[in-house]
Amino acid sequence: SDLVYFANGLKKDAADIAFITRTDPATKAISYLRVNLAKALKKPGGAEDVLLMPFDQIDVPSRADFLDERTVEVLGAVRKPGTFQYHEGMDLKEVLLMADGLKFQAARDRIEISRLVLYENQPTESAVIILSVDDSLNVAGGQPYYLQPYDKVIVRAKPEFSFQRTVTIEGEVRYPGVYTLKNREEHLADLIARAGGLTEEAFPEAATLYRNKDDIGYVVTNLEKAINRPNSRFNYVLQEGDKIVIPGKQTFVSISGAVQAEELFQGETYKDGIKVPYHKGKRARYYIRHYAGGLSKDGRYRKTVVVYPNGKARKSTSWGLFVWTPKVKPGSEIIAGRKEPKPDKEGEKNDIDWNEVILDSVTQITAILSLVLLVKQLNK
Repeated sequence: SDLVYFANGLKKDAADIAFITRTDPATKAISYLRVNLAKALKKPGGAEDVLLMPFDQIDVPSRADFLDERTVEVLGAVRKPGTFQYHEGMDLKEVLLMADGLKFQAARDRIEISRLVLYENQPTESAVIILSVDDSLNVAGGQPYYLQPYDKVIVRAKPEFSFQRTVTIEGEVRYPGVYTLKNREEHLADLIARAGGLTEEAFPEAATLYRNKDDIGYVVTNLEKAINRPNSRFNYVLQEGDKIVIPGKQTFVSISGAVQAEELFQGETYKDGIKVPYHKGKRARYYIRHYAGGLSKDGRYRKTVVVYPNGKARKSTSWGLFVWTPKVKPGSEIIAGRKEPKPDKEGEKNDIDWNEVILDSVTQITAILSLVLLVKQLNK
């Protein structure tokens, strides 16, 4: 009791017991004594008021040291979900206020409380109680609902709730801009109709759809099919953040890749390929020969690809010696493919693509025969 007096008394949360750690100076042996601190202070000099020895160490624990940390957790449609310290008399309204109240989308009639049910020497079970609250967070019926330690309060959101979802449409429609989706099943054709339809300058073949949701990116589309055939798979259901761009009519074709023009034009001139006029019905080979000077030494028609304005790509097809390059549409990009390089090995010759050699030879022979026939006709 004297030591407690010299320590200016006990704290408010001090336990009624204390532990003395006693060390024997001669043997260094340690022993422990438990003291009824409440009785020692109540009757100084009594049986519980232990006489202290040199090197004694007294530890007075807190009452909280003998208690588990009791909490209540709040989840769901509240502004500040979290875990809160439980205290006797805590009710549902109090803990909802500690969580900064309900969100706008909260279902006030669907507040679920999950509670531990403990039986002696039996597996733990959970009981679920569903309550309703009013705008002031009072439980229906007017009586407070008291919580218990380890309760989980889950506030559900209203079914299929969502704030306004918007999409953007740009380019050749009568009323471009930002639109709010009316429901979860609004399709691409529906949005075009709401935007007043396409203008006369619209080029639907080059329309693009960019989807921000889940970082999907550009989606290949066919706007003509989407508009004319509502059941078409291209008539996509729109999602929040979609961006549709419908450009004006295009009359150019782009050529890039392994063509002679790549060597002729340097720097910025060939940075994005060359732009040439569109010829109806012509294939990629025609454009490469007439406008790009033909293929470069490592160029290959069988590896040539045409990317259409809507993002769809088509590669060349080959049957033996014959190669058919894809047809070209306005606004398309022709990418002349290259022969895959193979690492040179000492003492080995590079593999020869005999199909390409024969194809080039046939092409040259055909050109020579055509020239001979033309000369004969002129000599008659």
